[in-house]
This record gives sequence, structure tokens and C-alpha cells, in this order.
Amino acid sequence: ELISLRTDRIFLEGSYCKVFGKRRKDRQLPMRQELKMEYQMYLKAYRSKIKENLLYAFVHQDGRLLSRQYVFLKLKEYAKEAKIEKEISPHTLRHSFATSLLEQGAKLKEVQVLLGHEDIMTTEIYTHLTHQKEQEEYKKHFPR
Repeated sequence: ELISLRTDRIFLEGSYCKVFGKRRKDRQLPMRQELKMEYQMYLKAYRSKIKENLLYAFVHQDGRLLSRQYVFLKLKEYAKEAKIEKEISPHTLRHSFATSLLEQGAKLKEVQVLLGHEDIMTTEIYTHLTHQKEQEEYKKHFPR
């Protein structure tokens, strides 16, 4: 979704962007203030130098579209720099986002919409993970 995000689908004034999911289904995602500021800095520092392919939000310096493989490799590179030893991928970030939302009390339906899941059963997978974490915390504080 990120590599195919077009500049005309980012609405900084409204603090949201529109993305196409797997089934080319349109959905609106909120943008936090921090993300808006980072994106504006990116536009000034990086995109202002690129004259090719102004349609897409994130491209290489020569205007070529980013590939899934490129994003995957860059993420691995950044994880290594940050000394993250766990295997990481773009899907890991999506997974962490969903789990974190649920752990902080977001409703399952809200997470379903944000992730673009057609079936709520797909989203329910993440509730299993939060229940596991709750059990681990319980055992840690109340061992027997």
C-alpha cells in the first residue's frame, strides 16, 4: 500500500490518506501530526529534488517506483542498524501495529477497518496474540 501511494491521495489538511488494499478497495487512513510533519520534511528535503514521477509519494532519486523487495531490504538494513535481532518485514510492522492497537483498547471493528480486512475473522487472529501476552504477564506476576 505504501509503495503505491499516490501524492494526490494524501490530504495533509484533513490529516488522512486514501490507500488501495489488496482487492483494490479504497480506504481512508488517519495521519497523526508527527507523520504529517515527517512527510512535509521529506517533501522539502528529498522530493523537491526529484523532477520525475511526481505521481507517487515515495520513489527512488531517479523517479523509479520503489519495489517491494527494496522496501523489505531497507527495513532489514534499518533493523540491523537499530540492533533488532528479530526477523522483521513490512508485514511485521503491520502486525505490530494491529496488536498494539488492540493492547491499547481499540475495538476489533476499528482495527479491521484500519487494516482493510474484509472478514473480521482475519482481524481476530491478533486478539489471540494479545491474550497470549496477558497470560504471560499474569504468570510472571503470579507464578505458582
